Amino acid sequence: MSMIKTAAGLAAASLFSMTAASAQTAEPAAPAAAAEAAADATVTPPTAEEISQFAEAYIAIGNIQTAAQEATQQATPEDRSAVAQQMQQQMAAAVAAAGLTPARFNAIAEASQSDPELTAQIQQELQASQGG
Repeated sequence: MSMIKTAAGLAAASLFSMTAASAQTAEPAAPAAAAEAAADATVTPPTAEEISQFAEAYIAIGNIQTAAQEATQQATPEDRSAVAQQMQQQMAAAVAAAGLTPARFNAIAEASQSDPELTAQIQQELQASQGG
């Protein structure tokens, strides 16, 4: 169970840093809208569909992080930031492909750290997704 919490936290931190960087380059009205959307994302408990989407994105993010770690080890110091940037773009795309926004993914990951029932639901969905 703690493995899921840790990995979800790491994935959320990675996505949070990516969305924060995106917000810095957005138009002035966009950060307020993004903050509002993030607040909405944290208030509503996730639906069964969102838990399934979260699990799908979580698995994809794990695969992306594994590939990026290998690429980082083989990259020159100059290329490592490009690998990290590419990883963040791929993670955001994986979350979107699963049907969630980065803010909603992060909200679910954060909620799972303090909600054992949600963590159990996510674990169950992960096991089902991986054929277990």
